[in-house]
Amino acid sequence: MNCAMVIKLVTVHVLCLQEAERMHRLAIEIKERLLGKEDYEVALSVGHLASLYNYDMDKYNEAEELYLRSIAIGESCNHTNLP
Repeated sequence: MNCAMVIKLVTVHVLCLQEAERMHRLAIEIKERLLGKEDYEVALSVGHLASLYNYDMDKYNEAEELYLRSIAIGESCNHTNLP
């Protein structure tokens, strides 16, 4: 594989991560608007964005903040039907 191919693959990978981040943020925004900022579904989406940051984008500080927010929302929810 030549350098041009490597650069192209890295560029595509970065663009995919940026699109994934955008879509996660959009999902959070929509859920917050429809369900409220403290809904369990928001907590799940915030946790998914945190995982993207942690495992794929090396944004560890941002991931930690989002994980903590997700946990706080989850703890504040009173869902008796959760596993």
